[in-house]
Amino acid sequence: MITAEELAHSLNTTGKALRSWLRKQYPHEANAPWLFTPTEAAEIRRRWRQRITGRVVVLTAEALEARPFK
Repeated sequence: MITAEELAHSLNTTGKALRSWLRKQYPHEANAPWLFTPTEAAEIRRRWRQRITGRVVVLTAEALEARPFK
């Protein structure tokens, strides 16, 4: 089982920030520990990153030339 603290560390955030976000996303019994299977943790990582990368990014021609896609 993976704890919220371990999961937060892998996401470069604090346990407090992750648990706050988790409370808004998933129903959870008050004062119960947040424990996840590896599959659940992978899904939470994906959704956490998606909340960040859901933004629109505009690239300039200079940026594309500086870092071409492979």
